[in-house]
Parts: sequence; C-alpha cells; structure tokens
Amino acid sequence: MNNIVVISGPSGSGKTTVAGKLKEKYSMIEFSVSHTTRKKRPEEKEGVDYYFVSEKKFREMISDGKFVEWAKVFDCLYGTSVDEIKKKSSERKVLLLDVDIQGASAIKKIFPEALLIFIEPPNYEKLKKRLINREKREDDDVRKRLEHSKMEMENSGFFDFHIINDKLKIALEEIFKIFDSYLKKSGLV
Repeated sequence: MNNIVVISGPSGSGKTTVAGKLKEKYSMIEFSVSHTTRKKRPEEKEGVDYYFVSEKKFREMISDGKFVEWAKVFDCLYGTSVDEIKKKSSERKVLLLDVDIQGASAIKKIFPEALLIFIEPPNYEKLKKRLINREKREDDDVRKRLEHSKMEMENSGFFDFHIINDKLKIALEEIFKIFDSYLKKSGLV
C-alpha cells in the first residue's frame, strides 16, 4: 500500500506552508518534489522545492510516460514523476504531495486510498493581498492566479477535507487532527 497525502489549494492559500509544517511535525513524512519548467525563486532549492527542468526535458518526460500527473499552470508545466512516488512511498512512510487540483484528481484516480486536503483562503480579498505581497506587485500573473483560484475552489468537491486557512495556527490544528486520524487508520502509529 502507498501512504499518500495530497495538499492542494489556490496559489496563496498557504498549502506550501502547511506542507512544510506537516513535515516538521511528523518524522514519517517524505515530501514529494515535483518537476517544473517555472523559473526558480531566490529562496527555492533544486531538488528540495522542485526539480527545475527545461520545457524540452519536461516534454520528453511526458512522452516517456514518466509522470503520474502533470499540468500546465500559468504557462509553466508541473508534474509528479512515477519515480518520485516509487522512491518515496513505503509502508512505514507517508508521501506528501503539494499539487494543484488537476494533479490531486489524477492522484486520486490512480491511488484511491490517498487522503486529499484542500486549503482555502478565508476570502478573495485576503487571497489577493497574499498574492500581491508574495509577488511584490499586482500584475497579469496575480490576476491570472486569482481567476484560476475561483475555478479551483468551485471544482474542489472531490477532496476529503476542506480547511480554511485564515489563522495558520488554527488551520494547522485542524490538519494535525486529520493527519493523526489518518495515521491511526493506516496503522502507522
């Protein structure tokens, strides 16, 4: 059995922060590192945050059937490799994936036992403020992400849990309870 937990949500919802906090708290978590054609942000590390590859390399990996799921998001490609899942999921570990809703849907089809948690922003205005603060400007990219977030929230009904991330501490308490229950059901504790 593969022990897989998927964290998803719109850009700026806090899903990457939540995934990091889960990894800090639970030693049995292995973080799945996705491939992307997106440019590396200054604080990101190769092989830790993403595997940064060229579009040509990514397309070759698609042709070779190397991805469990992949998607084009905001003109960049993102994907979870088969090798990453095989390498990092095991009976005594939990593989944690931070993917968009398309990826979450694909993972759930292949691994129906996967636990899917959707992180939602408290409201549109707070999401907009978070994105502008993160990107340091309001531009077409922020507007695209905001528009895309509406679609993601409208189509997130297949997730097992929805958590509103208004206050990070409260959201984490809810997620830790969900995760503890998952570990007990999976026989990992």
